[in-house]
This record gives sequence, C-alpha cells and structure tokens, in this order.
Amino acid sequence: MNATKKTKTVVPIVIAVAVLGAAIAVLSSAAGTHQNNASATAASSATGGSPSSYTTTSAAATTSPIKMSAKEVDETYRWLTSDGGNNPTLKMTANADNTVQIANPTDAKHELVIESNGKELASSGDIAPNGSGQLSFKPATAGTFEYHCEYHPDTMKGTIEVAAGTS
Repeated sequence: MNATKKTKTVVPIVIAVAVLGAAIAVLSSAAGTHQNNASATAASSATGGSPSSYTTTSAAATTSPIKMSAKEVDETYRWLTSDGGNNPTLKMTANADNTVQIANPTDAKHELVIESNGKELASSGDIAPNGSGQLSFKPATAGTFEYHCEYHPDTMKGTIEVAAGTS
C-alpha cells in the first residue's frame, strides 16, 4: 500500500513540474514579452517587496545578409559582392546579428575570417570548392574591423565598418 501511495504522491508532482516548465517556456519564448529577472525577484522578496519584478527585453536586431563570393581572376583570388565590389568595405551594425552569405564557385577552399588587432572574432569555417558557407558576427561596439581569407590573406582582404546600433 505504501508503493501505491508513493506513486499517487509522485505523479502529481511530476505533472506540476511539467506544467510549470511549459508555462515558463511559453513566457520566455514569446518575442518582446517580459522575462522574469531572477535576481530582481530574489532581491524584491528579500526586502518584502512584490516577487513579480520583470525586465522588458526586445527581440535581437538583425540585418539583411551580405552576399559575397570568391572569384579567381588571372590566378588571383578576391572577394566580390553582388554589385561587383572587389574586396569591398562591408557595412555592419553593432548589437545586431550580421550575416555574410558566401558562395565559392572556385576550385580552391576559402575561409572568411573577421579579426581586430590580430585576434580572430568570427570565422565561416572552411568553404569547399563549389560550395557555400555563412559567417555570423554580432559586434558589441561600433568600429573598424578587418576581414580576410585564411588561405589567401594577401589578395582576399578588406575592412568592415560597424555603425552604432540601437539598443
């Protein structure tokens, strides 16, 4: 009889935890809704205040993808944009998800790398011949960064100008 009693006690607890977990997931996944700030709630509860403190968050800012491709001309590789720019200066926004979509119609592998002061900040990983890849970059501040191909750094390189974004 104790085994039956334990089962009856455990099942409602498991169901309650599952329901609570689903409710939290719904609240935290809704874009532009309030998210519970645990530290504010704890501080408020400790001081006798209301335990329902919330912080408003906004959806992450995104930008339109930049489209680039590798191109070989006279045995020299370059990065090109859809408008024909040769190793162009890329424009990005701080505090936003910036994406570079990369096509590689050449017979060599390439890798787009973003760096600042010799430190790698983002990379597309290897992009196989006749393949494609993508690089995501979310700089925290405005400024100028460099980009290059890991395998052709002298001919496939340029700058990125990051403008201040909205917070």
